[in-house]
Amino acid sequence: MRKVIADFINTDPLLELAGIARDGEDALVKVKELKPDVITLDVEMPRMDGLRALELIMEKQPTPVIMLSSLTQEGADITINALNKGAVDFVQKPGGHISLNLSDVKDELLAKIKMASGVKVRKQLSLVEKTRVKKTNIIHKAPTLVNEQKFVLIGTSTGGPKALHQLISDLPPDLNASVLVVQHMPAGFTKSLAQRLDSLTPLTVKEAEENEIIEINKIYIAPGNYHLGIVKDNDNYKIKLSKENPIRGHRPSVDYLLRSAYEAGIKNSITVIMTGMGNDGSEGLKELSKSGTYAIAEAESTSVIYGMPKAAVETGLVSKIVPLDRISAEIVQVINKI
Repeated sequence: MRKVIADFINTDPLLELAGIARDGEDALVKVKELKPDVITLDVEMPRMDGLRALELIMEKQPTPVIMLSSLTQEGADITINALNKGAVDFVQKPGGHISLNLSDVKDELLAKIKMASGVKVRKQLSLVEKTRVKKTNIIHKAPTLVNEQKFVLIGTSTGGPKALHQLISDLPPDLNASVLVVQHMPAGFTKSLAQRLDSLTPLTVKEAEENEIIEINKIYIAPGNYHLGIVKDNDNYKIKLSKENPIRGHRPSVDYLLRSAYEAGIKNSITVIMTGMGNDGSEGLKELSKSGTYAIAEAESTSVIYGMPKAAVETGLVSKIVPLDRISAEIVQVINKI
């Protein structure tokens, strides 16, 4: 596996292989000695696994890290944990632990290494874990009439899982709005993301399911490889999942979610565009703005990648640019006004 990845890097004229480490302990020595711009790190390694190595790298010598993960439930859970601990992104190994067909993801891996080289990694500050929240003690407000139902529509990509971790854990239990999230992530990982986020908040966080009624004080995560949309059905808004073609390379797509909200006639909405590469969300924002959405873009100072927020700002339709640690407060303030 190490040789295959090294060969990939050596074929790219823009990349230079700094070194190879046989396990997590060796990696810590090599990182200190070689000071690489980017590290690829396997989740599964002898002596010291990738998660523990990541923690120590972020503590001792913060460096952009791309994780390599196998597509198993355990692998997905560990990957989400790694993203929360500071990994910039991950690549899914197509063939399990010993992936003989790793060449299938060569282009993706090289592209993500180049992307990571431009990321400024800060020393990781531990986020307060809120896993002891008792959901049974929540007192919900009375249901809101459908024509007054409020929506928070969030779009994010690279750096998103960690950003969502902070934003969602800061939201109050009586948010009085429905939250829909598009996080660019392949199938198999979004369920782990939803479960992780659900443990951090008294609000319910779940993977969205086809045709379910969208309730207030619930957060719905777009399943990997499905577009997430909203449809109006008599007195209810419902989830629509679609396998329509990717939009500008993405499925799920933020543009799809925002466009569906406009087509469903939603009037009371907040759009939040957070860290991520590219410009997904900017076209959908143009449509939903016709209904008067309040648009928030994450500030460059806290974005891992200031691509999606920047593209949203450049539409001229963003109401406010807000650093990550203040986005939840801004959401609450606006919900109380609309």
